[in-house]
Amino acid sequence: MSVEDWGSGFARWLVCRGRVAGYDTENGGVRALIVMLAQVAVDRGLTPGETAVVAELLGVGSEEVTAAYVGEMRERAMMRLLEHPDLGVLDVYLDDVADER
Repeated sequence: MSVEDWGSGFARWLVCRGRVAGYDTENGGVRALIVMLAQVAVDRGLTPGETAVVAELLGVGSEEVTAAYVGEMRERAMMRLLEHPDLGVLDVYLDDVADER
């Protein structure tokens, strides 16, 4: 499977970094882990602990891991808001409530 076939940008980043770190990204278990990790990261983000583990396994800094997925995560969140305009109205309302405090 080529890097382009992995779907999300973060999954492709994980594949590239995984290969550099010596992981067999063609292995079914490694592939499944990459897909799940990428899905979780771009869907809800990673906790500091999860980020630290990924960074350690790949031999990179935590900031690099976060930078690799946060843009895609924000895009996905915006797409959800656009798909459900009522959530956009709620978001504006909650921003107004927060500003009043």
